[in-house]
Amino acid sequence: MNTVRTLKPQSIVESVYTQVREQVLSGRIAPGTPMRQDEIAARLGVSKIPLREAFSRLEREGLLVLRPRRGYAVASFEIEEIVEIFDLRAIVEEHAARLAARNRTEADIGRVKEIAGAMERLAPQAAGYYDQWCGLNRRFHDAMVEASHAAHVIKTAVQLRNVVEPYIRMESAMTGVEAVAEDEHRRIVAALEAGDEDAAGALSAAHCHHTRDRLVEGLRRLQEREQAKA
Repeated sequence: MNTVRTLKPQSIVESVYTQVREQVLSGRIAPGTPMRQDEIAARLGVSKIPLREAFSRLEREGLLVLRPRRGYAVASFEIEEIVEIFDLRAIVEEHAARLAARNRTEADIGRVKEIAGAMERLAPQAAGYYDQWCGLNRRFHDAMVEASHAAHVIKTAVQLRNVVEPYIRMESAMTGVEAVAEDEHRRIVAALEAGDEDAAGALSAAHCHHTRDRLVEGLRRLQEREQAKA
């Protein structure tokens, strides 16, 4: 991209980082995919130097892994690891939601309600519905944890969510239960607005567990189909 080449060196790294990160989080680059530096550098119109810096940053965030003698790849997880991460998410997001119910401002409530409403207004038949819904879903969870106003909780919650974001999108594609998630969001928003710490925490933890259970069931069915083909 010509616009990337005109940027200052650090701006080039930031641009590359942002583009690759979004492709990983959106699932456009699937878990386990090798990150071939020559191809990606050519596609983005940059040298491999800023690309390596961006990859190193993404590795620290847990989105990429560096494999000996094989280079970088998008992080992928076994089912047991996914369960572990979701269980940690449930603990952290329960704590974040309790803090959010205690510390939220009117602006926080408005932002969370606005995102939840935007998700519900999307037309399932419209072009790009799935990508838009998943993007708003990520924003909803980010807004909820940000309402805690606890910097370390926010950082931990976002990092845990990001490493499994491609799998969350996979779960939505496999199960198609957006209406169920939206109903759970409405309940979380109501608890947040009411300042009900116990309800906000319990509902947020249950929401993580429900997503985990649907994802694990879908992945196991996918494994069974692949084994049947072999």
